[in-house]
Amino acid sequence: MCCNRRIFFFLCIAFFSCQKQQKWEDVLKSADSKLLYYNNTEHWELVRAEANTWDDQFTIKKIDGDTVKIMMFLQRKDKSLSIYTYKKRFPCGVDTCYLEMSSQDTLFLYKKNNTNKVFQVGEYAYRFTTMRMDSIELDYYLKHEDSLRTIRGNNLPPLPRK
Repeated sequence: MCCNRRIFFFLCIAFFSCQKQQKWEDVLKSADSKLLYYNNTEHWELVRAEANTWDDQFTIKKIDGDTVKIMMFLQRKDKSLSIYTYKKRFPCGVDTCYLEMSSQDTLFLYKKNNTNKVFQVGEYAYRFTTMRMDSIELDYYLKHEDSLRTIRGNNLPPLPRK
């Protein structure tokens, strides 16, 4: 009896995993290259799939040569698709570049060599998304987020403490 329950349990897990994979493949077929930041639809691996009341969420990953790409998608109940987050890690000279985008907007782009990060854009957004702001900086950032997200450069001045 115990072995039958285990077998049933593993069959259920395999069945639901296949259903999630098939659902993702159907979603991917309906996506166009513009939505995928002009990436083709081949060789994406389903990393995670979740369903909730409002939408289905998928995290996919693709290794494209020496570049790693990760996308988090939402499929709403009306079947519309949107990218929640797009991340990309790729070599750039002796450094490694990291790009993170939200919807159609670049959150941050930086080069990293060992522990040294040189931001091209979005140092404040990086600090915000990685929770590296104290409560005063966070309050200021949230009030002025639109303008602060466009500031380029590295070693930006501290946010005002007002």
